[in-house]
Amino acid sequence: MKIENMELSFHDIKSLDSIKNQSKDEALKIASQQFEALFLQTVLKQMRQTNDVFKSDLEENSQATKSFEDLYDGQISVEVSRQSNLGIADMIYKQLSEQNKK
Repeated sequence: MKIENMELSFHDIKSLDSIKNQSKDEALKIASQQFEALFLQTVLKQMRQTNDVFKSDLEENSQATKSFEDLYDGQISVEVSRQSNLGIADMIYKQLSEQNKK
């Protein structure tokens, strides 16, 4: 599911406000894609935590580096969700739209 003309940013809270101005169907698509991005961010975060075990004491592992990696992972997850079709957003949209029809 690709949503065109939608500039999403990991740290942009106002993007949630844009859902209010959309049709119910479009809002569900956007929310499904945002959930997929959140899921991807969680996966990336867990992968980094697993990788931290293998880091040596010589490598940079400061709080600033961790904060940067969190922001980077968040934005990467939004971009991957927006540009590719992993199918998570499609499944969520399909299931919830069928429930709305009942």
